[in-house]
Amino acid sequence: MTWVFLALGAHFLWAIVNLGDKYIMSKKITNPLVYFFWFWLVGCVIGLLLAPWIGFYVPSAKYLILIFITSLAYAFGGLPYLMAMKIEEPTRINVWWNLIPIFTLIGEWFIFHQMLSVGQLAAFAILITGAFVASIHAGEKKFAVSRAVLLMILSCAAYSVYVMIFDYVLLSVPFAVAFVWLVVFMFFCSLFSFFSKTVRTDWRASVKLLRGRALFLTVLIISVLDFSGIFLNVWALSLAHPALVFAFEGSQVLMVFLLASLITKYAPHIIQEKLDWKNVALKLTAIVIMILGVIVLAFA
Repeated sequence: MTWVFLALGAHFLWAIVNLGDKYIMSKKITNPLVYFFWFWLVGCVIGLLLAPWIGFYVPSAKYLILIFITSLAYAFGGLPYLMAMKIEEPTRINVWWNLIPIFTLIGEWFIFHQMLSVGQLAAFAILITGAFVASIHAGEKKFAVSRAVLLMILSCAAYSVYVMIFDYVLLSVPFAVAFVWLVVFMFFCSLFSFFSKTVRTDWRASVKLLRGRALFLTVLIISVLDFSGIFLNVWALSLAHPALVFAFEGSQVLMVFLLASLITKYAPHIIQEKLDWKNVALKLTAIVIMILGVIVLAFA
């Protein structure tokens, strides 16, 4: 049962990270490629510091290539997520994370030709319904569909590729070794963004911003928490099936909703959630539906 506590720990850390991402992307470093550079730089340092203590080694070329592909998938998935976070509330973003198991299921069906059971098809329908409910915004006179939903679908699809390939890698490569290679590859992927003049300009501006102690510590803490969550998640994936590990996604959604609501009430200058009864009802309905769908999928 160790994997249960690891999965819960990862989602607890990611709940805090998602709120930090919202604050930074909305008010400080608005270019996701620049933010990711600093984020992956911290991750690379963490990986290199960890390497001497874990029996680090160079896997075969096959597994290095697979880990590199997972780093690309993780990086690609992060960009639309941050773009969505700039324009959407953290709670709705976290509801959509529950689509990752669905894309993983579709990928396994497409690649391995696994037959879908009645329970899996039911979970698919439940999760799609929950995602749709989460995308609805209630206004005074009308309802509107969130602009971020397509970005999060793209992000969840990319992260499902990461999950499927990394789950296979962990059958042969120790999770700590795979984690170090993953974060190092992520950092080197971020360097390619500097071919863009806009990224270079925004990066220089971010250097000036990060001279402020408060923002520097915020980015550092969020990055450390995020990579700690990745480490726990990778560890959990090495012990249990991805569908079971991501069945605890609902705990992250609930934590984000509670924390975001408290911040909105007591520190609205940091994060603001829509807390009128219509939007709260939509969010809670979506959360319940998605949790139900993930549970059905985990035990289908």
